[in-house]
Amino acid sequence: MGPELLDAVTWYVAAGVLAWLMYPLIHRAFRSVPGRGLALTRPLGLLLATLPSWWLTAAGVMPYATPLVISVALVIGAVIWTVELRRGELADFLVTNRRMVLTIEIATLALFTGYLAFRGFNSAIAYTEKPMESAFLASALRATTMPPGARCFAGSGITYSPLELFIVPPPPRLASVPASTAFNLSLAHLFASSVIGIAGTAWSVARATRPPSRTTVIVSLLLGPLFLVGIGNLVTPMRLIRDPGGTLSAGWWQGVGWQASRVIVDDIPGRGGPSQTINEFPAFSFILGDLHPHVLALPLLIAIVALAFTLFAGSPGTRGCLATIALAGIVSGALYATNAWDMPIAVILILGA
Repeated sequence: MGPELLDAVTWYVAAGVLAWLMYPLIHRAFRSVPGRGLALTRPLGLLLATLPSWWLTAAGVMPYATPLVISVALVIGAVIWTVELRRGELADFLVTNRRMVLTIEIATLALFTGYLAFRGFNSAIAYTEKPMESAFLASALRATTMPPGARCFAGSGITYSPLELFIVPPPPRLASVPASTAFNLSLAHLFASSVIGIAGTAWSVARATRPPSRTTVIVSLLLGPLFLVGIGNLVTPMRLIRDPGGTLSAGWWQGVGWQASRVIVDDIPGRGGPSQTINEFPAFSFILGDLHPHVLALPLLIAIVALAFTLFAGSPGTRGCLATIALAGIVSGALYATNAWDMPIAVILILGA
């Protein structure tokens, strides 16, 4: 096994262990919907496993370090797994739905490795903001304070997406993976988590209908990922219709790649004429390979949609409802510290539900 493959395996295993340590909390929060949050185990599990260490360091209680992340996650995981297993419901659910668990894990691994293979054609961390994001990640991997120190301004901290800078690093810190490798592994994990998360959410909504139609369930399962990461705006199909050969040979920067994210032009007074705006979409971001806040926050925003539906479909006043509200509050706060533009959407969805 080569060093890069070993890094990917250890990184993936570390991320999975941290996430599954927190599943009992996710299981409790999604008790009123089919699937019980299994499809959101990785993004929510990593968030819940990392936040306690993040809070302890931010409060100045102790410095951030890999042993802190491991010990806190293990203690919390041991307690919640012991409590839930004694109740019996969690064990029964996992045994009954073992095929679903296995399917989700296999699909996640397939998407993870598939995206890595795709990135392998252009894995360089170059152009746009990627060098800056790589520098932030490298600082976070060495950080002992909260937020991590900025490499360009000695003595100051990074205020750019501070929370996700600590949610992303634990797997590479546990696996001793360098920042250059962790960058692409994190992108692959974000892609897999987003696709599985939206597919599971769409499946849960379809299954909750009365009576659930097999066709509706299958179509929802496929359309969720397609609408999220499979399609964008109409620039690509329009150009392909007008000039198929020229469009395919134009390349990324001059063709439908970069240009598809700059289709809205504003004529703002004082700007000296019309100017392009930034209107990127998930498919563009995952192809370009940006570890931007709006990409980092994508699985968490999907989790908010799932939590909102859980609140809408659940029974008010139950303990499960309180657990759902608590988790929704945690994720909404995490969105503010990850990509603040997403927090108003999250609050509106949760309050509406």
